[in-house]
Amino acid sequence: MGHKTITISEEAYNSLAALKRENESFTEVILRVVSELNRKPLTWFAGKWFGDKSELDEILRVIRSTWTEYEAELGERKNGVF
Repeated sequence: MGHKTITISEEAYNSLAALKRENESFTEVILRVVSELNRKPLTWFAGKWFGDKSELDEILRVIRSTWTEYEAELGERKNGVF
């Protein structure tokens, strides 16, 4: 892998050094921090559904059904059926 030299201010260097973990290179720090920034929080996806309402209704029906089955199974386990 090739290397590039960059110039950063002392303030930027100190900030980067503060994030650096033991035995971690500055390259690894930069890659870790950038990858963390690229992760989108779950709330970012709110309101993004572009499908048909009937599709969404079916998805929600399956989710509810799955939760009902899961809760029933938990109840059976609690009562010693399993």
